[in-house]
Amino acid sequence: MRHVRSQRMIRRMYSPRARVTQIRMALDEKRPSCDRCKKRRLQCDGPKDPTWIISQMTTSSLSRATTPLSRGIPSDPSFIAFDDDLCLAYASTYLLRGGNVELAYDKIHCQVGASTDPFSPGLSLLRSSGIGLATPLFGSCNRRKAITNRGNEKYGDVLNQLNWYLAQTKL
Repeated sequence: MRHVRSQRMIRRMYSPRARVTQIRMALDEKRPSCDRCKKRRLQCDGPKDPTWIISQMTTSSLSRATTPLSRGIPSDPSFIAFDDDLCLAYASTYLLRGGNVELAYDKIHCQVGASTDPFSPGLSLLRSSGIGLATPLFGSCNRRKAITNRGNEKYGDVLNQLNWYLAQTKL
């Protein structure tokens, strides 16, 4: 007789209905806390309740809900100040390896704007010509038409400067 009773109790304990009731009772007793708070012995409210988002907002309520961004650090920084250096680095890395062209690019990077005399262009013309060649290369390889056009304009300006310097008899 005893044996039959214990089997019934075991069956009741492991039936799905009994398991659900045990879980409900355990959840009702106290809210579970997260493991991080347990390890640090902090008070915790436990996992957050599910939040339902209703997306039936009109455009006017959306415009009121948005807050203006502060004029602090921009989220997308502009590299316009480094455009020329980026193009020169791209050209010297991927195209110009070895020879006189690489020596000219090394000289451009070492001494920037050494000469300010209008009749002795020196490194400033060399740098302008390097930028004039590197910018359209960078633009065409990366399929950036605006950069390619800007590079072609720079190249044309460099050719005009070179023609002017070559036309001078004092050089």
